[in-house]
Amino acid sequence: MDALRGLAATAVAWQHYTNSVPGFLDKGWLQLAGSYGWLGVEAFFVISGFIIPYALYRSAYKLKAYRLFLAKRLIRLEPPYLASVALTICLIYFGDLLIGRPHDARLTLPGILLHIGYLNVFFSYPWLNASYWTLAVECQYYLTMGLIFPCISSARRAPRLLAYILLASSCWLIPSVNFMFHYVFLFLLGIAMFQRHAGIIGQIEFWISAVVSSLGIYVSMGLPPFLAAVFAAVFISTWSLNWKIFLFLGDISYSLYLFHPTGVFAIVAFRQLGL
Repeated sequence: MDALRGLAATAVAWQHYTNSVPGFLDKGWLQLAGSYGWLGVEAFFVISGFIIPYALYRSAYKLKAYRLFLAKRLIRLEPPYLASVALTICLIYFGDLLIGRPHDARLTLPGILLHIGYLNVFFSYPWLNASYWTLAVECQYYLTMGLIFPCISSARRAPRLLAYILLASSCWLIPSVNFMFHYVFLFLLGIAMFQRHAGIIGQIEFWISAVVSSLGIYVSMGLPPFLAAVFAAVFISTWSLNWKIFLFLGDISYSLYLFHPTGVFAIVAFRQLGL
């Protein structure tokens, strides 16, 4: 799991370094190598689909602990996120001063404050860092998982099936890419793997759920996300990659994801200064 997180974060960073700054690289193998790095995000969503309910299962989570669960997620994730927000504000502000450009429209008090609750897109304010949209989706998933976990972890099939149908239906009932429901089949694939790993469901129910979820990814998102999700699922299920470099990248994956755009800011600044 750590290795896969490291690979996913590195893929996203590589895509941003090689493809997000027009004219930085000539068309060639380097640019091509990073062109599908954005699929690391799809892998992250499959991982979250597995690891969040697995963590709740191991802690014997009950619905009455919902607020405690959210508090723990915030305590773990918010400090580095807010640090990256502060750093990004500084980079944007001083970057504008350096090149003599009017202050960026992203630097508004409402837009900055909305980052605390991952709410920018709902109020038409841009993200300071384009990568933050995935954190908003993850936050929505945490809010949802804390509520539906008793159903997906139930020993009875009816609650599990009801939860699956409701989540799967939301992909088309609430299709906006600003909501987790657009990506729900990625999470559902991870959830099915959790249920099988925990012994909650048998082989037949697992394969039905996994196949339907994979087809849902293909229909709602296309072939590349489908392939990335299947790769992530196979990786989680069967592989053990213990190379130190990948474990290191896994350990720093969240920080790497949050702070790698600083390199993109540097590339943009150097190009605008003619360096």
